[in-house]
Amino acid sequence: MKILISPYSQKLPVDKPNPKNYPYWDQVVKLISQKSSDIEIIQVGVKEEKIIEGISSVAHNYSQKELLELAKTCNAWLSVDNFFQHFCTYYKIPNGIVLFGQSDPTHFGYPTNINLLKDKKYLRKEQFLFWWHESLTFKADAFVGPEVVVKTLFRVLNID
Repeated sequence: MKILISPYSQKLPVDKPNPKNYPYWDQVVKLISQKSSDIEIIQVGVKEEKIIEGISSVAHNYSQKELLELAKTCNAWLSVDNFFQHFCTYYKIPNGIVLFGQSDPTHFGYPTNINLLKDKKYLRKEQFLFWWHESLTFKADAFVGPEVVVKTLFRVLNID
């Protein structure tokens, strides 16, 4: 079984963490591995991104064609609100789970994916401004916990 994880949104032009980035990837990967050793976890993204502890392999800086071929082989994929969710939805790659914190899945999510939002109270006031134009700060507590992510993933994969 193969899971793709696209853990990060683009690096901001200002020196602060992107509020779209999910803070609990290491715990998610650990929980997946504890539940099933038969799952290959591949991190996709760009070379400059931090590697998640415990993943099986990295697929950085892939061309669109290479990324599509890889995505077609996965059983499910996890992403934050970034390019990858739009890419997979466009190409109809099933079993997507998208983790939202301060961006609104009503505007930026797709009904074909499972869009996990902890609480609307964390949503930024102006959804359509660039992220670095606001004094928006990273809030780890705006995201669902790793247990929710893994429970949702295993439900999608039909794993008890």
